[in-house]
Amino acid sequence: MISFRVKKILYISTILFFLLFLFKKFTPEFRCRNFYKYFKLNKKTYIVLEDKYCFNYECFVKSINDIKKVYVDLEFVKENISPNIFLDSYVKKNDVVKFKSVNDLDSAIESQKNKIKIINIDNVFFVSEDLLAYLYDININFCENTNLISIDFLDKKNKNLKLNLKTMLRYMPYKKSFIIKKLFPGEKVIVYNHDNNFIKIKTSENLIGYIKK
Repeated sequence: MISFRVKKILYISTILFFLLFLFKKFTPEFRCRNFYKYFKLNKKTYIVLEDKYCFNYECFVKSINDIKKVYVDLEFVKENISPNIFLDSYVKKNDVVKFKSVNDLDSAIESQKNKIKIINIDNVFFVSEDLLAYLYDININFCENTNLISIDFLDKKNKNLKLNLKTMLRYMPYKKSFIIKKLFPGEKVIVYNHDNNFIKIKTSENLIGYIKK
């Protein structure tokens, strides 16, 4: 026979376990994970096309007269912006400058200023943001704080929003998803779409995530 005391302990334990289950299931996640720190501390530069991260393409940023200039993998341009870009269509053969590595670029870019539009590094071609902006109706900006390059199509006219309240930028559109970053009133974001009670946005630091409506 199970004593009354043991039954009482089991009964209380069951109730506590059930309450803990409900707490974990329905309480929003308030912890900030390392997703934001990953970009901030990582030395690599990544592309954010509209509302998605593109981790599989090469890109880099170089300073020209203290202005950051973006160079993007030609394959990325072909697969995501226009399949009809060909080197011979826009530049002469001597306009493609060849280097052994990214480290060899500094002196050449500084001496030629903005004249270098196409770069060949170990047979991988990179297109400058100046040439891309000239050829296509896109906006390109680089955030040094996160090492993220943002590319947006201007003809899509995504809505710009200024936050009125403090909110959490979450990785996925539900309250249990971890927090990428805390956002504060006055911060400007780009709105892409709505997902139930959440809005998918891109922050001024080119971070993608969801905020509660």
